[in-house]
Amino acid sequence: MAAVANTLEIKGIQETMKALKAIEPEYAKQIRKDIKNAGAPVLSAARSLIPTSPPLSGMARGNLIRGREGTKWSSAGASKGFIIKTNKSGQKARTVTFKTGQTVDFAARPYNLLTLTQRDAAGSIWDHAGRGTKGRFVTNLQMQGSYQPRAAEPGVEAARPSVEKEVLNIVEKVMKTTDNKIRVRRGD
Repeated sequence: MAAVANTLEIKGIQETMKALKAIEPEYAKQIRKDIKNAGAPVLSAARSLIPTSPPLSGMARGNLIRGREGTKWSSAGASKGFIIKTNKSGQKARTVTFKTGQTVDFAARPYNLLTLTQRDAAGSIWDHAGRGTKGRFVTNLQMQGSYQPRAAEPGVEAARPSVEKEVLNIVEKVMKTTDNKIRVRRGD
């Protein structure tokens, strides 16, 4: 498996968490809480990058997606939309063949111990606009000096060293408690 740049890869943590959930569910729950608390600096760093006023004047007038409610810009909503998730399950690569004969390949997805997620639609649109498209909206955002990614990834990168250190401390504590061999490797 190719490592993603600037990632911390911990081998065996998914199996350990699964085993702990079966044997010691309260301890597993406490570990998830500790990891979620360790991710608090990421959350505050990402939230601090949300502008207090609408990035573009038109974002204050209505929904960002015509006909879809809940896509109106709100700084408070975009800020609240950032959450930390723990233990996001991985998935093996697989191929699915439908009755029509169409075949779809699904790529493997790694297990994520700690993930920053944006639940607010407008906040997500603002954060990632320009990733795969160009248009007037993206051009106007870029003219404001704001390039994709705008809050999530910069927030993660700003808090990464302290969060990694804290997560490694938690993993080390779990290793000592469970006497399990978990390997830690840094990405290139």
